[in-house]
Amino acid sequence: MFIVLEGLGYLLMSLSFLLLAPVFAEGGRLAWAVRWVFVGGFTLTVVFLGTISAVYGLERMDRFEIAAISVAWLVLAVNGILLGLLFRRRVEAG
Repeated sequence: MFIVLEGLGYLLMSLSFLLLAPVFAEGGRLAWAVRWVFVGGFTLTVVFLGTISAVYGLERMDRFEIAAISVAWLVLAVNGILLGLLFRRRVEAG
């Protein structure tokens, strides 16, 4: 039960990535990169869910959770750097 709830939590976190993407609709190439990292994170998580479910069925154990954690941390690390640069530029611009 715990693994299922964790998997659901990571699915919701990837959904929040998708819902954050439109916030960065304007702002140049850096905002464009941030937006597509968020969308890519959501897409990759859903693809992993479908692939792992198709291959392992109900015996997927914690495989999806590990894949979702990996994607989430990667998205957060990359976008942490990109958002820092983006906000720094906005502050410097005035």
